[in-house]
Amino acid sequence: MSSDANMVIYISSRNNYEMLSGEVLKNVDLSGFPLINVDDGSSPEQQALGRKICEENNIIFTENTGRGLHCAAATAIRIAKESFPSCKYVYWLT
Repeated sequence: MSSDANMVIYISSRNNYEMLSGEVLKNVDLSGFPLINVDDGSSPEQQALGRKICEENNIIFTENTGRGLHCAAATAIRIAKESFPSCKYVYWLT
């Protein structure tokens, strides 16, 4: 994953990792942009599944710093700034 991406895509997940692997990764063209998965308090089993799916698909997995979509956006922006210094846009995949 290149650190010179000018846009990063993020998704917020909570106990729905089957959807990430079964729908999002199969049906969404990310056009080579990095994907950040912000976990919003999933169960331990779902977090383990999420970490595995993210690792297998070169997705950044991080836990939300708070709860809810506002905190997920702030978490994704922080990770994007740290991991992709040339990033100018953070896009929420709904």
